[in-house]
Amino acid sequence: MPSRRRFLATVGATAAAVGLAGCSASVGEPPAERWLYDPGTALGQPFPWQAYLSVDVPAAWERREQLPEEWVATATSFDRGVSSVDLADLRRVTALGFGTEGLTTMGTTVAFTGDIEPRPVVREFTRGSVTEYDPVADHRLFGYAPGFLARIQREDVTARGTLGLAVGEDRAVAGGLLAPEGEAVDAVAAMVRAGAAGESDTVTGADPDLRAVGRALNASPLEPPPVSGGVAFDEGLAERLAGAIPEEWPTLAATVDDLQAVGVGLRFAENATLTSFVFVYDPRSIAEDENLQAAVRKLTSESGSPDSGVVGVRLGPGGRSVVVRTTVSPQAVWTDFRDRLPGL
Repeated sequence: MPSRRRFLATVGATAAAVGLAGCSASVGEPPAERWLYDPGTALGQPFPWQAYLSVDVPAAWERREQLPEEWVATATSFDRGVSSVDLADLRRVTALGFGTEGLTTMGTTVAFTGDIEPRPVVREFTRGSVTEYDPVADHRLFGYAPGFLARIQREDVTARGTLGLAVGEDRAVAGGLLAPEGEAVDAVAAMVRAGAAGESDTVTGADPDLRAVGRALNASPLEPPPVSGGVAFDEGLAERLAGAIPEEWPTLAATVDDLQAVGVGLRFAENATLTSFVFVYDPRSIAEDENLQAAVRKLTSESGSPDSGVVGVRLGPGGRSVVVRTTVSPQAVWTDFRDRLPGL
């Protein structure tokens, strides 16, 4: 059986070429998409990378023994540390992270939906010198600039940290921003507007590559994955990722240059997890890139073995993404790639 790293590298290098033989299913709006927005517009600057994570909390918590231990520890810490919201009352959590090269500016906003009562949340999180802003889409909106985050030095850039919170009926959005300029409350308000617009099927301006990840995972005869996430990046960051690939993976390094986003979706069975990888390319790369075409032969030669870990391959909606279904464990994915992803 191939090592975890070798297997994951082979999947990444060959996914697009193998997808030529696959087919796509019909696709609806993924659960996460309604909360995705453009942080560049909200904060007035471009971000080379964006990432999202969306979790069906009851489904994932029921199978928490199949999740990375650090994820479970974070959820447990949240449940113990927050008195106004119980983990058992949450239906879905969707986070959007973003940042500049070198992470001199970085931020995250998180939408919580479920049995959430606004008053206890406001009471717990608006103590001290908190500013209340005009409501946004029927949500009360608050901002806070903690003194201990007033001056943070990163790569010769002085930044400050701010926090934001919006609370409505059965939902809350929280966020933080570390940046020389800008306020977290602006990103929080953008996520609230995106969620409200999603209810009326209005386009929210989310990154198209992140949307491609979610729609590729959702285009399946199976139910949408209870846990899904993706990272979209520009050409400069793709080149940096290519430079970080070990020398023994030359084919993977060559194909990273053509990648525009990657994603992972988790579906749970009784004693196993079906892990789907999504690779988003320009459609021309899938059809024309010689590195990808050459890579298909490598995966084909290995996928015949019962121990290869590959369950199936299909082309995503629009012909610009490929989904590879595997039996790789979530812990293996997290262990192998957490140090290679921005912000982790």
